[in-house]
Order: sequence, then C-alpha cells, then structure tokens
Amino acid sequence: MLEREIARSSREHAPTAVLLADLDHFKNVNDRFGHPIGDEVLRETARRFLRAVRTYDLVGRLGGEEFLVILGGCGAQEAMARADQLRCSIGDLPMSTACGPISLTISIGVLPAREWEYPRREDVLREVDVALYAAKAEGRNRCKLAVPPEDASGS
Repeated sequence: MLEREIARSSREHAPTAVLLADLDHFKNVNDRFGHPIGDEVLRETARRFLRAVRTYDLVGRLGGEEFLVILGGCGAQEAMARADQLRCSIGDLPMSTACGPISLTISIGVLPAREWEYPRREDVLREVDVALYAAKAEGRNRCKLAVPPEDASGS
C-alpha cells in the first residue's frame, strides 16, 4: 500500500505523508504485565489511531510496537499537526486492560513524500525510521519531521 500511495502521489503531484509511530518503553509493558496485556495495548493503539484518522487514510502495524500511517493529501505542516493528534490520542488517556489502566506515550517520525521527491518505499521506511529515532533520542513522546538531506544543514 505504501508503494501504491507514493506512486499515486507522484503521478498526481500531490502531497502524502508517511508516519512511523513506536510505543515508548513498550517492552516494559510486556515484561511487567505479560504478552497478552501487551497485545491488548497494541489493539487499543490501533483502535485509537483508526478513530483519529480520516476514513481514506491507512493505518497498519509494521511490526512489534511500530505502526505505519499514510496520510493522503497532507503536506509537512498538516502532517505534523496530525501526528501530534495521534500522539495525544495515546498519551492523554490511559489504556484500559485486564490488569487495569496503563499509561503510555508514543514517538512518531513524519516524512512528507513530496518534499522528498516521492522516494522509493525502502527509502521512505529508512528515513522515517531515522526521524522516529531522533524523536526518541530527544526525549520520546514527540513527533519529528524527516528533513531531506539538502535541507538538513539549514534547519
């Protein structure tokens, strides 16, 4: 789906943003409460994301505690605002589980495809991952914009 959406955006010269979100310290949930509770948290994260995006946006679990979100028609500024809404949808309200409420935060990398000249799928995943881990390195519970290489020194 990511390849298809990037190709569509390129053909139409339209903005599309790719978000990579990772639950902060999720390993602690599995270690403390067990994998069944971790699975509850993952399902609730997906539900919250699906409620927070438009019907034509795409949300999927990439692996582990990582979620990929594709926002059609979103440039950098709107994508950052939407990413922050997703971040708040996780961090603002504890998740109900069989073991009681669990509070978590999430970090999100954001890549506006048009500003990256519609990169290949592998490049999108690599660069949005770099942005995600920059968000984690800056303290977690934040969104970080992936900046194209030629713009990196000027930001």
